[in-house]
Amino acid sequence: MKVKSEKVSDIKKKIEVTLPMGMVQQAIEVAYGKLQKKVNLKGFRPGKAPRAMLEKHYREDAEQDAVQELVGSSYGLALEETQEQPVSHPDIKLIQFGGDKELIYEAVFEIRPEVKVKDYKKLKLKKDAAQVTEEEVAKSLQEMQEQAAQLIPVTIRTRPQVGDFAVVDYQGSVDGKAIPGGEVKDYIAPLGAKTLFPEIEEALLGTEVGEKKTIQVKMPDNFEDKKLAGKSVTYQIEVKGIKEKKLPELNDDFAKDLGPYQTLEEIRQKLREAIQKRKEGDAQAKLHRDLLQKLAEENPCSVPEAMVHAELDHMYQRLEGNLKQQGMTPEKIGITRELFVEKNHEEAVLQVKGGLFFDTIATEQGITVTPEEVEQKIVEMAKASGQAPEHWMKHYREKKLLPGLQMALREEKTLAFVLSQVTIT
Repeated sequence: MKVKSEKVSDIKKKIEVTLPMGMVQQAIEVAYGKLQKKVNLKGFRPGKAPRAMLEKHYREDAEQDAVQELVGSSYGLALEETQEQPVSHPDIKLIQFGGDKELIYEAVFEIRPEVKVKDYKKLKLKKDAAQVTEEEVAKSLQEMQEQAAQLIPVTIRTRPQVGDFAVVDYQGSVDGKAIPGGEVKDYIAPLGAKTLFPEIEEALLGTEVGEKKTIQVKMPDNFEDKKLAGKSVTYQIEVKGIKEKKLPELNDDFAKDLGPYQTLEEIRQKLREAIQKRKEGDAQAKLHRDLLQKLAEENPCSVPEAMVHAELDHMYQRLEGNLKQQGMTPEKIGITRELFVEKNHEEAVLQVKGGLFFDTIATEQGITVTPEEVEQKIVEMAKASGQAPEHWMKHYREKKLLPGLQMALREEKTLAFVLSQVTIT
């Protein structure tokens, strides 16, 4: 086997592989041997068809099988010989095959680029101030008050109004057929919150308690239930009652009802601390991204699309995980994978460049992460989740996630080092 390597660009390489005629002929013999065992030709017993007949009817199949076998078995060896480390699947092109000739093919693939990071210690960054205002504390406290509110029956009115909650029974149908699972009892419908279809909210505001109505609703084309998308749905509704929200008073009793607090001021202080922590996290994240942007501007480089797609996969998985915790999916909030990729491609490119920059700096500065540091991080994550560290360690080992965590920690240490070297105001 002969192998030649050629640089196509900073992020692409090509190898040309030549396989000797003897290896090619052997692969073809093996391919015909497999065909002879499985094909049935009229006039011949299974496995007894002569080679000439197989070549007449199945030559293309045998040669294709031989080529696939030869390329599959030689490609990895060729990479070892040239010490190439692709980050993408190869684009294989057959150059020569057939007759009494050697087999020659070329494989083009993306590689991890070698990047240089210059003058990063001269960068100047601005970090947002993480100041907490009393207005922000008051808003958070109001949200807690809203969450602790109770719905109480309204008896002085028989017709709901904006701000009320209508207690509703309804049944949906399409073309006279009931929608499976479309019957709901005692649904609490918020009026004025703009969470209902306009037709339904308008009807509820004009309906007396005990009254029944029929409402037609044209479902949007992008409705999450694809079976109903774009269709006209008929709803039979009955208003059974009215409720209104009663907010608790903001006082020390309110604080005691919420948990281990004695005064309302204790809650305000906890809210200040939480807002401060969130703002500091946001400011640090923005500082990190601004750093990546500056590094990318000062050190232009190309990145392999395979690495960008891998980053997009990770970003989408994080989105799915975050939404799952809220009982949601990307589709439910109108995000398809295609739309996500389109909107986040540029961000993924920046993140990949950042990883390359930090890897270069870490190598130059000798920044490493020890197994003990990885274990300590797992212990911290386990404690934060309320689970045993042994459980997390077992999970990371079985899923082979330790190298990825080690890389992430190395990048964190490198980020901290770079930020210690630049000017931040």
